[in-house]
Amino acid sequence: MENKKDISKILKDIEESEAFKSQRKLLEEKRKTLKPGPNVIHLDYSGQYTTEELKTISDILNLNDLELSSYDRSGIIMNSVDDFIGYTIVVLNTPIVQNILKDVVKNTAWETIKLAFTKILLLSKNRVTKKVSTNEIKESNIKIAISCKTNTNNEYRFDFEGITNESEIDGILDKTLVFLSEQTKNDEYCLPEKVEFSKKKQKWVKKNKKK
Repeated sequence: MENKKDISKILKDIEESEAFKSQRKLLEEKRKTLKPGPNVIHLDYSGQYTTEELKTISDILNLNDLELSSYDRSGIIMNSVDDFIGYTIVVLNTPIVQNILKDVVKNTAWETIKLAFTKILLLSKNRVTKKVSTNEIKESNIKIAISCKTNTNNEYRFDFEGITNESEIDGILDKTLVFLSEQTKNDEYCLPEKVEFSKKKQKWVKKNKKK
């Protein structure tokens, strides 16, 4: 019983600390830019885009009745074990991915998404991001990934690190759909799988095994 009281007191002290209150207030403010909906493209980043740049990305998506949802995680203490903690991630939800895969040729939404993603990729060139942990702040070059949720059990994160040639981006993006069309549904939920582009094979390949 004494241990439980000690733990409760520690938790209460943490919740009442200025640092905790500051983080909670920051989280509440940053959540205001989040949007729900089947036509939403989500951008998870760390402070490297201006309001004007975000508006440009949003305007591109609006051309095809898509909406931009964004979450700026700069200043938020994150769990450092996540492989994608230093990445800017563009998230495509299940309805969008499934609609694109049904008819790639006639799907104008995919062309719009490619335009928006290319814009994000080019804006991120030579920029840095800061990763905040409990012990330190690390600065590193921005890495970009697309996260595609094909169903309730499958999610793939395509790592675009090192892909900077503008003339190659469009074709490499199209090959993400080839990869997705070849996947089968997992029997149960699995953590997002990392996928990297093999320049030798000219295709996307899984980096990590399912756990």
